[in-house]
Amino acid sequence: MKIIFNSYNTLSAGTSNVTRFIIKSFMNHIPQGRVYFFIPRIDLFADVRANRALKVYRMPLFKGYIKFIFRAFYDLFLLPVVSMILNPSAVIVLANYSPMVVRGKKIVFLRHPFLVDDSDDMNRDLNRMMIEGLRKFIFRITLLTADILVVQSDFMKQAFLKKYGHVKRQIHVLPNPLSNLIDYTPPDSPDERDRENAVLYVSRFAPHKRHMFLLDLVDTYRRELRNKGIRFYITVDPSKGLGPAQAFLDEIDKRQLNDIIHNLGEIPNEALSRYYRSAKCLFFPSVNETFGNPLIEAMAFALPMVVPELDYAKSICGEAGLYYKSNNMHEAYEKIAAVTDDPLLQEEYSRRSRLRLRKIPSAEQWIDEIISLVK
Repeated sequence: MKIIFNSYNTLSAGTSNVTRFIIKSFMNHIPQGRVYFFIPRIDLFADVRANRALKVYRMPLFKGYIKFIFRAFYDLFLLPVVSMILNPSAVIVLANYSPMVVRGKKIVFLRHPFLVDDSDDMNRDLNRMMIEGLRKFIFRITLLTADILVVQSDFMKQAFLKKYGHVKRQIHVLPNPLSNLIDYTPPDSPDERDRENAVLYVSRFAPHKRHMFLLDLVDTYRRELRNKGIRFYITVDPSKGLGPAQAFLDEIDKRQLNDIIHNLGEIPNEALSRYYRSAKCLFFPSVNETFGNPLIEAMAFALPMVVPELDYAKSICGEAGLYYKSNNMHEAYEKIAAVTDDPLLQEEYSRRSRLRLRKIPSAEQWIDEIISLVK
């Protein structure tokens, strides 16, 4: 069996890290056959190694108009031709777009939330609208040539059907796998989480991630947060993301909130464990996701999760989430304050997180399910 994984356009933190989980599993064990991975040449994949049965091809990234020209060449010509040469059983497109016919079964992952949701009213600039319109157009063409569409939750399946109607393609629900790069060893001592009321938010900066909502919340409740010793840890790299990340970080300085909001910068997946171990809870205010990998990572560390009362969050977190009405700053603060103050509430939602984690596949189980789709 030969399988091609097209991961060239997995540049976001979530999709690129999922690719790393999968490659690591294939590095340790590959089912009978050969696997080919096409990935972008970025630092995140620097440690990826090929072996006899796992072949890895790092594709160049460009800027400006050359970026779009090469991407068109890759999608319209290079990938289809490679599939004809290699004659795989399947071509697995790990992120949304592959408009041309390829050799073998085509399995496409839907990973961009705005392909199914038009409610993004935070960035209605002309360039953004044109880009999102082009993405939807290419995705519709991709659907015509796909055999199977994979989504990460029942919420995404229903959102897709509402947007595109019933299509003559199999729609398969497969949650993202739990990271196999993180050490899930429990805290060294029972009181490690009692040293500080640390609240963790793992995410790159983008408008829909609602970092500005977090900033306004902290600004409004700064006195209460200081009295309770609550500190937020965020992971924003000003050089990455879709919005003005540096302006957001500058605003933290301007409002003199550095003692409450501490930016760690972007943390490699392997190094996140120390921050999950010391956190009292995860705060995940994003308003639009296809999945949300930090949610299941938090479950693996038995963390309570404070999340907006939105369909994506309810689909992933279930009864393990402490929900607040989206955009309701007071409710969000109250949930955070309650779970950091009350040991019994924290223990109850830690228990719920552990139970909810049972619904999430390991990277090896994820691969087994993909192989079953290929056959």
